[in-house]
Amino acid sequence: MAPELDTSAIEGGLSALAFEQSPVATIYTEQRIIRRANAAFAEMFELPRGSIEGLSTELFYPSHDDSERVAGSAYRSLGKTGLHSDERTMQRQSGALFWCAVSGRSLSPDDPFAQCVWCFQDMSLHWNLSELRPRDREVAILICEGRTAKEVARLLDLSPRTVETYLARIKHKLAVRNVAELGMRLRPAAGVPNQEASL
Repeated sequence: MAPELDTSAIEGGLSALAFEQSPVATIYTEQRIIRRANAAFAEMFELPRGSIEGLSTELFYPSHDDSERVAGSAYRSLGKTGLHSDERTMQRQSGALFWCAVSGRSLSPDDPFAQCVWCFQDMSLHWNLSELRPRDREVAILICEGRTAKEVARLLDLSPRTVETYLARIKHKLAVRNVAELGMRLRPAAGVPNQEASL
């Protein structure tokens, strides 16, 4: 009788291969320190593969405040459900900012940041954001996605009046009259809901 084949090593090798070759930018973190990153992540953030492990995730945001705000939101979601997803401004090694969709899973919800897997999708092709400053970009995108000024204020930890001030400045800068026109200007390929908000 032939001995049973031990498939654990094969399965482990396939898991590693799937992680490394995935077209989705993916990292494994422990307490917000990157312990492993795949080639797609290195390419997205313009970093050599060998230089990523051991870096803090904070380094991939425009500022410390941006990093902490996102971390606070993620911590709450991971603690409740073990999952988190959002869209946020991130920063490449060159300093270029881009809008990124991020989803993550905690492997230890009792200590949400102890062990996490995160996936990243570059949304640059979907949004024309080059004319806006980082905070303006966040406000504009959230408004175009159909959120109210109060909802945007809550998500970005701002007052509704401040959000309205940002939006007025954005519309003036881009020479648009309403949210529908703003959406067509910022996301012409994908389109946004047709809203005639008076913000």
